Amino acid sequence: MQSKHYDAVNRCVYCGDTEGPFTDEHIIPLSLSGDLLLRAASCGQCQDITSALEAFCARSMFGPFRIRYGLKTRRPKKRPSELAVVRIEPDGRMSKTLVPADGHPALLVMPQLPATPGVLIDSSPSDDLPGASAWAYIGNRNVLQGVAEGTRVGGTPFHPLSILRLVAKIAHCHTVGEVGLEGFKPYLQQLILGRFAAPGHFIGSVGPAPSGPTDNLHEVFLSTTELHGKTYFVSTVRLFAQFGAPKYDVIVGEQCR
Repeated sequence: MQSKHYDAVNRCVYCGDTEGPFTDEHIIPLSLSGDLLLRAASCGQCQDITSALEAFCARSMFGPFRIRYGLKTRRPKKRPSELAVVRIEPDGRMSKTLVPADGHPALLVMPQLPATPGVLIDSSPSDDLPGASAWAYIGNRNVLQGVAEGTRVGGTPFHPLSILRLVAKIAHCHTVGEVGLEGFKPYLQQLILGRFAAPGHFIGSVGPAPSGPTDNLHEVFLSTTELHGKTYFVSTVRLFAQFGAPKYDVIVGEQCR
């Protein structure tokens, strides 16, 4: 995906504040090597919320993967050269082994959502994610094969709601950049800010699943779909497309007429 800097919004794209001051928003987090920037788009309070969300995903869930594959960091001098592999013995005891960062298993786990977003089928919001499963990528299987027989390797923390909130944030900000905040009736602010916990209402799968890895680390595309006399903006977000990760079709909002 090519880098792009959108014009200043001069308004918070999450809460609508017009007083400011406003900070720039990296549409895909810088920590994930994102190169899309939405200028003057977030108030301080909302920026604190989205920054905490991005930090949790980047460090807790994607941390070893980011280090293993050299994704961007604001603190390159503090990036470790070794990472821990947690081993769970047959009797339940846990132990840690340090391995070189470039030899870490680099487990990446993402939620996979085959279901149609609920807003398109007039279903009530629910915390359930029908048909959801976990998709996983292991960067170095040799490390897993090298542990003693009968042991397991502890997995990366997996919090689907946080990942889907991040996906919603990317979809919303990208749409603002492409059509302007006045160009659509937005649906996602409350989900992004953590005040609505039913991601399946707006995120699912509308089109066919991708066939495999691409040349792009991440992909974001904007399209529209017509239903019941309304035109919806659909943002297709595929983080880690280069590794064959799932795509998410996000119903960002209703087109203004």
